[in-house]
Amino acid sequence: MTREIKFRIRDTQAKILYHSKNSKTPKTRLRQLHLYFIDSLMGLDDYCDKFLKIMQYTGLKDSTGKDIYEGDIVSIFHKDNENLNTRGVVEWHKDKCCFRVNTGGPWNPSLHDFLLTYEIIGNIFENPELMSSEVE
Repeated sequence: MTREIKFRIRDTQAKILYHSKNSKTPKTRLRQLHLYFIDSLMGLDDYCDKFLKIMQYTGLKDSTGKDIYEGDIVSIFHKDNENLNTRGVVEWHKDKCCFRVNTGGPWNPSLHDFLLTYEIIGNIFENPELMSSEVE
């Protein structure tokens, strides 16, 4: 079984979120689509390195059927223990080769934990306040 490969690309300069389907190299896909008009002083590669944040689709959907990407902020619901309900940012954990949710605390569960369900409530670029400690 294979998962669909797709990317979401945040342009932090233009404050725009692009979706790129089935592209093995997002930078090449961006060049092909001609999404950017870049000042002649800064080439596309420099622009990509400085302003683009590439986020990969995890292959999973949240409880409402939305695709979960790196950078999404999700609410976590534990099926057996309400005390473990929290929120966090979806990240790639390269040491364990899996997507996990960084809660900012000691418990950072894998997205593949069968006792958990997730709901996307935002992303780190458009809703960073969702991860502040004051949010309840």
